Amino acid sequence: MAAEVPDDALVIRGGDPHEPERFKTMIEQAQLAHSRGLGYSLSTYAGNDHTLGRDGLIAQIATVGPIPNRMLAVTTAHQLREINCELVPSGPLPCHVRVVLGRNPDPERVKDFVGVFGQAEMNPVYQRTRRRS
Repeated sequence: MAAEVPDDALVIRGGDPHEPERFKTMIEQAQLAHSRGLGYSLSTYAGNDHTLGRDGLIAQIATVGPIPNRMLAVTTAHQLREINCELVPSGPLPCHVRVVLGRNPDPERVKDFVGVFGQAEMNPVYQRTRRRS
């Protein structure tokens, strides 16, 4: 059963969403979700066990993902709600969370989404989660 995502939950997106070439990819991903009836949305992962500390929590979320990217970016559920996003968790935290940017495609909403993420940082579990070739 999915849980509510508390405002203080950390929300992680794999990769560096601030890279210009990622913008087009995120628009395509949001449009694909929309075409599947999921709203104009993007994938993230979230968790809220703050007893782990920030770094430990990021590592836990990145492992649960698993997030295979070398870099990742972090925000909070509160910051996403401030830009009127809906957070739809797949189960109890930590877990995948679909961030609904809106009901209709609008690339400006992707810009808003990117704007609430901090500067990309190294994925602390990159070596453990990366895909094997």
